[in-house]
Amino acid sequence: RKCHSSCAQCSGPGPTQCTLCPALRFLSPEAWESPNGPCVFSCPTDMFAHPPSRRCRKPPAAPVKTFYMRFAFRTAYAKFASDARLQGSILNATAFVLGLALSDVRAYKLQQATDEATGHSLPDGPPQLT
Repeated sequence: RKCHSSCAQCSGPGPTQCTLCPALRFLSPEAWESPNGPCVFSCPTDMFAHPPSRRCRKPPAAPVKTFYMRFAFRTAYAKFASDARLQGSILNATAFVLGLALSDVRAYKLQQATDEATGHSLPDGPPQLT
């Protein structure tokens, strides 16, 4: 079956008959239970992009003020820290995928917690933001 160019998979030829969207697009059905909808680059107002399902969803009932994401890079941290272009690309991509303004995305480095008296790492301590 031939799909609309905005769909990765579909139930029909129209732009609102997408069942799966290509990378960096999210399915935005009229109702969450609906299997069909258009694929969008950014979710409508009062919705957020949910990357695991690649669908637009309503936010949780309890407000979320801050959350953290942890990335694993295939490069040394020193290279990442010294490459402003790479840092900008990652922050831009993160904001885009999450449907946030770039000003709402910040980078932090996690460091192992340390004992204040000795300066030694605490193996069971939570990581701390720096």
